[in-house]
Amino acid sequence: MLIRTIALITACATMAFAGGATVSRGRFLGVDTTKRDSDPVEMYRDPANHATAAVSILRGLAVEAEYFPQEDSPAELAAKSFDWTSSLFDSSALKADRSVQRTIRFDGDKESLGATITSAIAELPNSKYVGHELAQMVPKQIADLDLTRWSLSLVIVDKPADDSSVKAYVYDLSLQIKPRGAGVEVILPRQTLIFSQQSFTLDAEDVESKAEQYANEYGVTEMEDFKWFFESKDSSSEVNWSSCRSGSRRLSFQALENWL
Repeated sequence: MLIRTIALITACATMAFAGGATVSRGRFLGVDTTKRDSDPVEMYRDPANHATAAVSILRGLAVEAEYFPQEDSPAELAAKSFDWTSSLFDSSALKADRSVQRTIRFDGDKESLGATITSAIAELPNSKYVGHELAQMVPKQIADLDLTRWSLSLVIVDKPADDSSVKAYVYDLSLQIKPRGAGVEVILPRQTLIFSQQSFTLDAEDVESKAEQYANEYGVTEMEDFKWFFESKDSSSEVNWSSCRSGSRRLSFQALENWL
């Protein structure tokens, strides 16, 4: 309960700081042992499939919160962020673990943003990857010149090769972004960044015992669809949009998993 309260207070403060502009991204790390020929119920019942179960639940909770990064504007997404965050704590399938918040001094050199973040969170899992991903999420251009305070929201599902458990991490970086005009690349001023990480562990016992319920509620989300779903349309990711097949919500990502 204390972790939930602290995390939600942080989320409120972050949204107030961000001024209603959010960019989202989803990634998977580790080893996906999912048996692709499993039926939907077995996707939740069999622990070997729990990486897929985790991304299916996360996407399902986002849909319930009407949190649609691919469809919503940055302002619309920010307005839904609190409901999305709350839903993670309310789900019995996810056990809240460590909550981390800190401020980071940033000197305004956009090229060093990733390294600055990585250095400040060096003791956290996947710190180099997280720093790089958050830096890559900064919009290159901003259409609405009134939006200057932003929240970068990164969701990572991680299943280490040497561990049967599945983790979900929700990272948020709040920062000021200054647009210089329509169609002109943004600048990042000197500022204090606000960083937060909330980690969850998939409750395997809960997921297995409610396999039929979760299969009916959330269905099955493939890993690439998870990445696609959480990728903001205004994010600056390297996505091959031309490979999107009509109606399938599937994309070919130039994955960055080798950054570890």
